Amino acid sequence: MSWQRWADQLRQVPEQAVADLLSGAADVAPFERLEPYEFLLAVLPRTSRLVSRALLGEPASPSPGLDPNADLPALVDAGLSAWLLAKRQAAPPPARKLGAYTAQVCEALQWPLYFALPQTCAALQAERVHWLQWLGSLTLSAYRNPEYDYWQVLAAHQDDDGLQFFWQSFVGEAGRLRSRRYLNLGLLALARLPLSEEDSLRNLRLQVQALVNRYQRRKGWGTPAQEELADSLRGVMARNPSLSADNYRAFLTDLLSPLGNDTTASVLSLLGLTQTTRPYGAPTSRFVYKLKPPGLSDATDEAVQAVRRAHSLAQAWQAIHRLLSAHEAYLHQTGDAYYFVRTLDECARALCKKYPLRDAEIQARLFQWIHLALRMDPEDPRLWMLWQLALRQADQPQRARWVLWEMTRRFPENLPCRVELARLLTDSYDPDDQAQSERLLRQVLMLDPDHLHAHSTVAQLAIRRRDWDQALDHARLGLRIDPSDGVSALLLATAHARRNGPGDLQTAIEDLQRFVTRYRGNPRTEGYLRGLVQRQQAQGQPLANEEDEDTVSEVAAAQPESDPTWRAFADSVRSWAASSDPAYLAATSADADRVLPLPQALRQAVALSQWDADVLDHYDAATKREFPLETRLWHYLQTLQSASSSEAERARARQTVQAWLEAEKRDPGQDNSSWLPYLHKRWEAMNASTAATLTNGAEWLKDLLDRYQPLPAPLLT
Repeated sequence: MSWQRWADQLRQVPEQAVADLLSGAADVAPFERLEPYEFLLAVLPRTSRLVSRALLGEPASPSPGLDPNADLPALVDAGLSAWLLAKRQAAPPPARKLGAYTAQVCEALQWPLYFALPQTCAALQAERVHWLQWLGSLTLSAYRNPEYDYWQVLAAHQDDDGLQFFWQSFVGEAGRLRSRRYLNLGLLALARLPLSEEDSLRNLRLQVQALVNRYQRRKGWGTPAQEELADSLRGVMARNPSLSADNYRAFLTDLLSPLGNDTTASVLSLLGLTQTTRPYGAPTSRFVYKLKPPGLSDATDEAVQAVRRAHSLAQAWQAIHRLLSAHEAYLHQTGDAYYFVRTLDECARALCKKYPLRDAEIQARLFQWIHLALRMDPEDPRLWMLWQLALRQADQPQRARWVLWEMTRRFPENLPCRVELARLLTDSYDPDDQAQSERLLRQVLMLDPDHLHAHSTVAQLAIRRRDWDQALDHARLGLRIDPSDGVSALLLATAHARRNGPGDLQTAIEDLQRFVTRYRGNPRTEGYLRGLVQRQQAQGQPLANEEDEDTVSEVAAAQPESDPTWRAFADSVRSWAASSDPAYLAATSADADRVLPLPQALRQAVALSQWDADVLDHYDAATKREFPLETRLWHYLQTLQSASSSEAERARARQTVQAWLEAEKRDPGQDNSSWLPYLHKRWEAMNASTAATLTNGAEWLKDLLDRYQPLPAPLLT
């Protein structure tokens, strides 16, 4: 048979034989009309398959005796792993060949789903960040997505809980950051986690909790969100028929209870599991199905106080380690991240504010927990701020900068990250860093003219540039906002003293004396006042040991990053900065076969000023529902740009944006204190000038679309 010639080639050069089979160049008669995996199912021994049952038309049991092709599975395994590694390390193909190239990679990643290929699986499980970078660059659409196929392989061959939280994130991200196919992938992968002997319902509980988490982010949709939840739960129940209807009713009632009684009743009704009236005094299901968290808020408060009382890092770590470990175990059992995230934020923040993280073991464990929390709740800016704080305490300021830069695109409304980044940049004497710092501070003061820390940082930069008027203005504004702010008082005195004009030194002393008299107990202001008095006694000459309170010692040049995951993270931040360059975008959009996720497609159209593009026509209603403000704002900007749009059409488009903003203001679940002021300021700025409406609106839309980012590489390890 002709296919035996291919088998002989496989025995000689496995990688080339695999390449020929995937490219269609192999002579595999009489199976040439089959897909490569179908051909392998036909010729490889049945014992090499992951499912041993006979295929249609096969005998019930394999032929007795030695199979002459028994050596082929190991050779296919060796050839496939070598082929994948070689492709990953080679240069990418030209755009015109990308479709065929991606199809081969997708086909190759199907083989480990049919056959036991341990060498290939081991290679795919190692260096996950590198695989994801490469496969992500090949993704052309939801159904030609080698990254999806890669995750399928990992899900099929998981032997521990190491990927549990990726599966949960897939359920939440499907339809937003990832295609909707990832919803079922995440649920099926959670179902395939190793079974727990102590908790037979764990995998089922994890699937339901992942769907509850997804609903919490979409509950503003109203009825469509409840219908989606019920539909997904119906699929979970069909795949897990071990519980009776009554048991499912009790189980789901317990797990859906955080959504409220009305929502729980509605979802159960959609499932045909209408709640029954429980007789008075009858036992509830809460202690049967819902696990109890390991510690309430009192336990967290006690741990934080123990950290503050501790006399060493080791003692402080001991005070929080057991509690956080218990919360992590609860998270593994339930998929409910609320208690773990809240406890970690309070305990780790207290630890990092008091101690540098110089112990390697403590540092590594703390970063593991922070990374886990960010995977579970990447939309919480407090966790990102905790990450950058821990990095700085671990003496990794360059990495902290990258995290803060990432925050500026994920959270355009968040001001603390911009001020913190500006402060880090002021520690550098690089002119570009200084310019970036000033730009960030202008953004902050545009959104919040009374931001105290922004004013003090602007004053510090102005003193460094010897721009005395600006320094004095912003220091005075800081004291007007908070008369007890010692930093602003110190900067005001420093600006006068450093300018050293007629009467400046006396003014600095008098201002600082009034502050110290009114607000006692500030060592820095009192110490600086003593220095100014000594300087006055020395006939106004600066003292030999006088320090400039506005500056810090110059930071040593950052060492080149050695960790490949952090280099990948830094590259993503730099590419974001380049994404506003039309030439860069035109080059990256040259591949017409690539179907981008909706936020990326809109972002590209805005940056290239393609206002007449029918971008939204390529996406279904459910996908557009995920981005309500962005799609409304895009349509409004389109009507402004189009000469054929009537005033009535523009007014209607404007009203849809206005109506959404009003609804967001009335939303009782809106707990982000900076989000509503941000929306108000940007909408107000957009409509302040008719001539600038389109320009300001386009900039705002780009900021909104930049929020939708995949997790950075360090969180994928």
